Amino acid sequence: MMKTGRLSGHLTTLAGQLAIAVSIALSVISLLGIALAAGAAAQTVLTLGTWAGPESATGIRLQQLADGFNRSQSEYSVVIQQIASYNDAIVTRLATGTGPDIILVRNEEVHTLGDFLVDLRPYLAKSALDKDAFIPGLFDGGGDRVVRMAGTFGLLNLVIFYRPSMFERAGLPGPVQLHKDGSWDWDGLVEAAKRLTVDADGDGAPEQFGIWLWDGEIHRMLARQNGGHFIAPDGSAYLGDQPEYTDAIQWAADLFYVHGVRANVDFDQGNVAMATWPIERRTLMRTLGWDWGVAPLFNKAEGRPFLDLTGNGFAITTNSQHPDGAWAFIEWALGEEAQLMIASQGALPGRTSALQSPEFLNEPGVSDVPYTVDVLLGQYGVFPFGEGGGIGVTPEINRLYLEALYQVERGEKPASVAFAEIREPITAMLSALRR
Repeated sequence: MMKTGRLSGHLTTLAGQLAIAVSIALSVISLLGIALAAGAAAQTVLTLGTWAGPESATGIRLQQLADGFNRSQSEYSVVIQQIASYNDAIVTRLATGTGPDIILVRNEEVHTLGDFLVDLRPYLAKSALDKDAFIPGLFDGGGDRVVRMAGTFGLLNLVIFYRPSMFERAGLPGPVQLHKDGSWDWDGLVEAAKRLTVDADGDGAPEQFGIWLWDGEIHRMLARQNGGHFIAPDGSAYLGDQPEYTDAIQWAADLFYVHGVRANVDFDQGNVAMATWPIERRTLMRTLGWDWGVAPLFNKAEGRPFLDLTGNGFAITTNSQHPDGAWAFIEWALGEEAQLMIASQGALPGRTSALQSPEFLNEPGVSDVPYTVDVLLGQYGVFPFGEGGGIGVTPEINRLYLEALYQVERGEKPASVAFAEIREPITAMLSALRR
């Protein structure tokens, strides 16, 4: 039998050894924590400001890009920052020097936020990016491309979404076939929309409409299709009251007031045969369980570009204390991995390899995505002096444009009158800008 004294001494020895082991373990953990903290501290945090909530489609896409960039290197960490009451708050924060390093700039914000955005041309000039790997013209010219990289979050685009079953019931070939036949111009669109509009009981309130127009960009595109410009390309004159411009604006209003084929509810409400939508709306259509297809947008003069190479894109703010890090994120967003990520999310990437990838072109049950995208690429051009990411070159010019447009869209005035009435103030503003 072991004596009590020996047992007590043995336990004391074990306790001492255990205490030493615990002390060593705690020291190792502490050192590891310090090392991790030092590593974390060495990372520069870059804030990316947005209006989008984390659960929204835009918010999810932003987080995926931020996570991808953070995995790709160890020097910077991008953190998404949702800004409440964004439209007002972002201007205030940038003006007071409390804005984020990077923001996602929407088309309509270029002219209101331009003074707070960094010129990206010096960064592009030094970048090793292969410019030939992108849609031709993406980095050309001035306009809003000097302050944001449109290809980083999906390019502006517009195509036709349609319901094949409605075309079949109307005895019409689909819009892809109409395009191939050379009859997908303004007259062809009106004729198809008339046949697709159904007023079964004759009460003047159709149960089914031929088309819905996306009002975000469609009027500028229609004007370009007709050879019109709101402002001369060199910024020297107001042209918005010329027939090439006003006829296009009036044509869109006539779809509603004259032909009775234009819906005032969106395509996803179910009683519209076709709509002008961005191609990324595929993600919505997949959830509805409908038959649907895509086709090129109609064009009054085939071969005339009308889509501007622009779109929502990342910009570096003048508030940023780490502009080189912010550019590193933007440059990464133009890389192969990020562009494929954008393509898989349904948005239109700027890198041609991503455009041609299965991630972008494959759409189960819809066969005409490759044809539509191929036609779409031929519809792009570079439109200077502010007509790409917003109609005016100042917020006030943009306000006058929208005021005239809404008067036409509400049926209050013909386009020729509404746009003639804003000639004098806009001409004065353009003259002041040239001084």
